[in-house]
Amino acid sequence: MVEKKYQLDEEMEMTDLVCKLSPGKTGADWVLQTIVKYAGRFLNFRREKDILKIATFAFIMWIKMGYHLKEQHDEDVKTRET
Repeated sequence: MVEKKYQLDEEMEMTDLVCKLSPGKTGADWVLQTIVKYAGRFLNFRREKDILKIATFAFIMWIKMGYHLKEQHDEDVKTRET
């Protein structure tokens, strides 16, 4: 029986998909798995608090990966000179 909260289809839950997508080989997989879990729950219920949780875990991932420690940032956005 598939629980409606995390239902992906009739036979599979979102948590089953999570384990297939990131098997847990890096230290950051648990954050990615949690984001996918809440994304699936958002698709089923459209609750605003799930989007807030996704953003929170994305921030945790940003900190965990050490991007806040970089002194030189990515320059992937071109600025328009006027």
